[in-house]
Amino acid sequence: MPVGLGTTMACEADNASLENKFDAAVRVIRSLSEDGPYQPSDDMMMMFYSYYQQATSGPCYRPRPAGFWDTAGKAKWDAWRSLGEMTREQAMAAYIDDIQLILETLPMTEEVSALLELLGNFYEEVEGGAEQEEEDRRPFTRPFASASGARLKSQHSGPLKDLSTEHTYTHYSVGRTVAS
Repeated sequence: MPVGLGTTMACEADNASLENKFDAAVRVIRSLSEDGPYQPSDDMMMMFYSYYQQATSGPCYRPRPAGFWDTAGKAKWDAWRSLGEMTREQAMAAYIDDIQLILETLPMTEEVSALLELLGNFYEEVEGGAEQEEEDRRPFTRPFASASGARLKSQHSGPLKDLSTEHTYTHYSVGRTVAS
């Protein structure tokens, strides 16, 4: 195999993979119904529109819509034009990255399943997970509890502190009421 041919083939495979992920992500966005359980904001849809246009048509060299009442056309143009000379691959990658931010909020459909299969594991493992867990263990306090010394109830299994009487309690089952 000639030198550099392997690199070219790897780049082509990466681009094909990127295009497959991009196409699947576009199908997810297009499958969202206007009256469905997930309603993306207009700004979010404009962002996806601009990345889509940049990835499929390249940079925006068209003139800005001139009609006074064409506010939607102008907003789309502005969003697309704001990407400047972003490459096709960068636009596809940005589209995919941004859809990953909302995937957990989308209903599980065939389109979402297909995208998840292509993406694989996109969660990032964070170092120091055990240390982080230790840092998050703090006693449950009730800063808005009334001064009447109301009964405590918590889903936290650590020590409880009743601020009205300065007593600390510990309970061992979720939802169990602890009396003073």
